[in-house]
Amino acid sequence: MRRAALLTLTMAAGLAVPVSAQTGALVSVGAEAVLHRPGDDLDHSLRLTPLVRLRLKPGLGLSAGIGGFQAGWADTEARMKVRTLMAGPAYRLERGRLAASVSLLAGYAFSRLEGAPPGQRMRGALALQPSAGLWYDLSERVGLHAAVGYLVARPSLAVDGPDGRRTTRIRADAPVLRIGVAYAVF
Repeated sequence: MRRAALLTLTMAAGLAVPVSAQTGALVSVGAEAVLHRPGDDLDHSLRLTPLVRLRLKPGLGLSAGIGGFQAGWADTEARMKVRTLMAGPAYRLERGRLAASVSLLAGYAFSRLEGAPPGQRMRGALALQPSAGLWYDLSERVGLHAAVGYLVARPSLAVDGPDGRRTTRIRADAPVLRIGVAYAVF
């Protein structure tokens, strides 16, 4: 709770600065709300995550992301946890206080199953996420972030039974919506 209050006060102090673009800031940190809506009868996931902005040159460059979600099925107590580690190309464009980017991230989705009956295990899979994002600089220190993407991840579920092991793919694909705010630290 203290961290949230400190972050809120820090951001409020940044709003008091005269409005101009974050031209000198190289690194900004903050928080964002992330909403995942996976398929296969899985419930949605909304969580608060850290946000880091690195001010790189416009044009073609690299992007990276750490993310994930957890979701459960309506008819069972089992919950699937998916954590992604991805990197890939990105293209950035800046015009005044607005910066836009598109990226195609690829990597691995580490998956785990919790609360499942004995004999059920989940293994990770390759992951892919195209996305588009916008940054809008409110002041010299504070920037707003919004992004939309689509995560493709299909971990496998292994179930041990009397007839042997049966493996199926779980479609954990999910539209992803991110909204956040960051404060320039240097």
